[in-house]
Amino acid sequence: MILAAGLSKRLRPHTDDRPKCLLTAGGKTLLARQIDQLGRCGVRHIYVVTGYCADKVAAARPAGEGVSCVYNPDYAASNNAFSLALALERVQGDFIYTMADCIFGEEVLARVIGHDADLAIAAECLPGRIGDDDVKVSVNDGRVVRIGKNIGRAPAHGRFAGAVKAGGKAGGLLRAELARCLAASYLLPRPRGQDMSHGCRIIL
Repeated sequence: MILAAGLSKRLRPHTDDRPKCLLTAGGKTLLARQIDQLGRCGVRHIYVVTGYCADKVAAARPAGEGVSCVYNPDYAASNNAFSLALALERVQGDFIYTMADCIFGEEVLARVIGHDADLAIAAECLPGRIGDDDVKVSVNDGRVVRIGKNIGRAPAHGRFAGAVKAGGKAGGLLRAELARCLAASYLLPRPRGQDMSHGCRIIL
């Protein structure tokens, strides 16, 4: 699954008429780059979750079987967890998801997919080069123990690099919790002051 529904506001005016995944790097769109990499890593079916400029993303995907689109109608108000939950309704078993606006080497993707752990997360460990808006990771003995934008810089060892493989027990837990939160509308914004104490908490 490639999550590509976001509004791409931070790169405007470059994204006034297209999402980030349709920007080019090295003569190829970010979306085409990821689709090619996933194919070379053995992935045979890909769901692209669209939202902003969905028609342009759908038109840009490769012709023929293998790449389908899932539309997130609440893309302007939701987040990647909501997009992932929507896509997982169509996916059985173990899964891989990537962030459409990330660029990573194919060897990184291959290592994530081929890792023997139930849950494998690509992280770029660059202390001192972590921005406030980055999705940060804290690592202990080679294991990601915390991840999120709001964990603070102090406990962060790096940043999320945009690729996750989930299978086995971890994949089942993540899938079940996202489905529960989707059904309860916890993945959509709530009015200010509304109780969120029973919202989405994913603990692996």
